[in-house]
Amino acid sequence: MRYKDKISNAYYSLLAAATLTVLDIGAAQATTGSSQSVGGVASKVKDDLADVGKLLMVGCGLGGAGMVAAGLYKLKQAADQGGNGQVKYTDGLWRLGAGACLVAVPAFTGTLTSTFGYGAPSISQKTTNF
Repeated sequence: MRYKDKISNAYYSLLAAATLTVLDIGAAQATTGSSQSVGGVASKVKDDLADVGKLLMVGCGLGGAGMVAAGLYKLKQAADQGGNGQVKYTDGLWRLGAGACLVAVPAFTGTLTSTFGYGAPSISQKTTNF
């Protein structure tokens, strides 16, 4: 396998390792948990879904950083060819735009959860006395 193929497949290897880790942790928690009530199961499902959301946010951040790097590399290739070669400037710009959007997803969702009350309370909410 060529070195370039190993780098391009590293994303899939990382996702596979993360999936196995999450599944292994979930299986270990399921076997040690003694709560078999409906409320216990619902709480476990809620916690697992929160972990999946965190995994997606990390994936968006890493994927966005990778897209930004790929966009910069394409822009460098286009500049080396003088814009007249097979690689166009728009290829790099599209990748930069997509990468910037992916990097912004975790920050945007964090803002939304704080705004609508699903996140941790702010300092002003903790110290306000009426």
